[in-house]
Amino acid sequence: MTGRKSVMVYKIYTDNTLLYHSNLENLKILGASVELELNKTGSFDLHLHKDHPYYSQIQRMKSIIRVYQDDYLLFRGRALDEKIGWHNDRFISCEGDMAFLLDSILRPFSWPMCWNCTMPRWTKASVLRWEM
Repeated sequence: MTGRKSVMVYKIYTDNTLLYHSNLENLKILGASVELELNKTGSFDLHLHKDHPYYSQIQRMKSIIRVYQDDYLLFRGRALDEKIGWHNDRFISCEGDMAFLLDSILRPFSWPMCWNCTMPRWTKASVLRWEM
């Protein structure tokens, strides 16, 4: 062992565009924080400088934000709110992808009579199909 430490690499994507990479100087951000909690939607806050190359790329309620720690997906969600700072920098708040289900209304329906399907699998697949 040489005693070398491995450095964690953080990456932030908006839709399919690389917004931040901890090793790339031209894709720096002013700040970011992720809050994760079991059985909660989670949140992510991002602070972008006005000179960032993808400053205007993030669209409220449309852009999908993904945060990776090395190759591990740490957070996935959408841009929920935005504030413009004193120097035209952007403060973007994101909610986790479990919050997508909060926007939906599931109307009452009848369960199908299915002798070979398990109810929980059918329920989850059907609800998610209606949501997507």
